[in-house]
Amino acid sequence: MLQLEPTVTGEQITGALTDWLDKTYGVGLESAEHDGLMVEWRHANEAPFVCQLIASDSAVEARRTVMVACDDSGAVAIIQESPFATADVPHAAVDLSEPVQLLLRLLVPYATPVLDLPRGALHDLEAVDPAQLLEALGQELAPGLLVAVIAGSDAPVSSSQKELLDDLIGLTVIGTVSAGADLLGALGLPTLPRGGSVISVSRTPDGLDAHAVPSTSLRTKTDSARRLIVRRQLAATVPFDLERRRSLAIARLITEGGDIDLPAAMQLWEEETARATELEKRVKELEALLENAYEEQDAALGQLDSTQSQLRYLQKAYKELGEVAIVEAEDDDEWFPESSVDALVAARESLPFLVIGAVDDACGILDGQRKRTIWAKKIWSSLRALNDYCRAKTEGRFSGDISMYRDNPPEGAIPLLAEYAPTESRSTTDDSTLVAARTFKVPTEVDPSGKSYMQQHVKIDKGGALAPRIHLHDDSGGSTERIYVGYVGPHLPTAGGF
Repeated sequence: MLQLEPTVTGEQITGALTDWLDKTYGVGLESAEHDGLMVEWRHANEAPFVCQLIASDSAVEARRTVMVACDDSGAVAIIQESPFATADVPHAAVDLSEPVQLLLRLLVPYATPVLDLPRGALHDLEAVDPAQLLEALGQELAPGLLVAVIAGSDAPVSSSQKELLDDLIGLTVIGTVSAGADLLGALGLPTLPRGGSVISVSRTPDGLDAHAVPSTSLRTKTDSARRLIVRRQLAATVPFDLERRRSLAIARLITEGGDIDLPAAMQLWEEETARATELEKRVKELEALLENAYEEQDAALGQLDSTQSQLRYLQKAYKELGEVAIVEAEDDDEWFPESSVDALVAARESLPFLVIGAVDDACGILDGQRKRTIWAKKIWSSLRALNDYCRAKTEGRFSGDISMYRDNPPEGAIPLLAEYAPTESRSTTDDSTLVAARTFKVPTEVDPSGKSYMQQHVKIDKGGALAPRIHLHDDSGGSTERIYVGYVGPHLPTAGGF
């Protein structure tokens, strides 16, 4: 998908497509049958401009389709490549062929930039605000991002990095940053990537997904690294609104295209009907798979909690008796909440080192979502881990902070499995409105103002605006020796829009 400038003209698009056909096949832009090639060209004569070009190439048994639709929402180009329907190749390969790469390069000059960053050039992303860039990338039709990590601000990209980026110009926004740049920290990668690597940021139904390709893979497994990046980028979901715009464009080609005869119109209509049927079937399949995945994750979380309880009991038995006895976990450890609010109720009753504020309303929002039982178990597990952390601190069995506890909990303690962030981003901390949204009540012994900006938060899940967060103030090493939970609920607003 290419979001095009709203000012793009039919002449510019037809010029690019004419150039592509000439350079790729040596033929003109018109419906015609050539030696091993069938070209179908359709367009609506009246503004706004709509066109469809299909090139069926028997030499490689591939069909390449380009549709450009200009409407009230702007202009968009949809490019598809699929093999002929044969028993040997039942599905399209997720890759970029040379003809499609050329087509992207010819259309890229008319694509809308992201934060004034065109697709067709290599950009220095060092000074770009990470929050603004990631927000822009999260838009429906925005491209993904490829980032070459260099050793220093003045260091050049490596030959393997350059080869990959040059090969994929047009597919995404591409740029460079130095190792340790703010952008890399904002991507949520498990470890900060080193110089020589490439980061691929692509869109998924749950938000942006960042994946690092190390320098060794770029040098020794170039083709595999390229295919992995392309597959992740092309796997971005197609927004429903784009499918609607595409169907309307097809309808215009049928009703307004003066050069379309009845057989061609019927063919287009049959193609759209088949596409709609296939999409409906795929949606049902994905819904079933998603529901099964939720159930499996729910069961796995319960099993994980049981296993951890058993492990803690065995560790205790080993320490006290000098041998590992066959024992059963305590009954209390076998309870799992069915809702996040149930987890809060249980936490208030059984986790003495946590002081939980008025969080019930926000937490209740989570219980109206499909992942409610999964989130409930994760919230319960995280609250229990925070309670054990604080207990270990007050009993002198642990002296580090929450990050250190998460990396290496003391023997017998409940581990914190969810991701943890000790601070908020600079863009959040610099915004008084966003700070206020994260400021919650604490005792005056903790803060004379009776309030605390709770930057510390546990990330229960990844995703967008509904991804749960636990915001807290850690006073385990302070006068009260407690942790104050100020918020449990959907992701609080950020500079990026949620």
